[in-house]
Amino acid sequence: MTFRGTQSIIVLLVILSIFSIFVYQYSKPFVVILILIMAFSLLYGFTSYIKIDGSKIVKKSMLLFSYQFDIKEIKLIEAITEKKAGYIYIRIGRSDPEDYYILHMRNNSKIRMNAYFKNKGISVGRYLKKEYNIQFKERDTIKYFY
Repeated sequence: MTFRGTQSIIVLLVILSIFSIFVYQYSKPFVVILILIMAFSLLYGFTSYIKIDGSKIVKKSMLLFSYQFDIKEIKLIEAITEKKAGYIYIRIGRSDPEDYYILHMRNNSKIRMNAYFKNKGISVGRYLKKEYNIQFKERDTIKYFY
């Protein structure tokens, strides 16, 4: 099963496209920089993925092998939701609130995975919790200085 972050990349590209249309009237060199950022975002977004193959998890980015580990090595999945102090958050739809996951391994190492990698609307951490019955803990962190 392959998890990709295409929804987040598409939203980023739409926002950058609208911003570049407005900036085009004032600064044409700045629009070239925005187009380069959009091209890099497309390349990174469509070549980065997390693949669960049997009992292995493989995370690749930019078509390069990043790392691989066994699912049996995961002791705990911690879903982290970052919030900024003084902000009001409104969730629209049925999406999960977490920003990223920290996978606690049996050898006391930690691996961070972004929550925007999804397959059919299910993120990586929620899939591992459901399919492999790995212990799951949700935590909110509040940033006071940003």
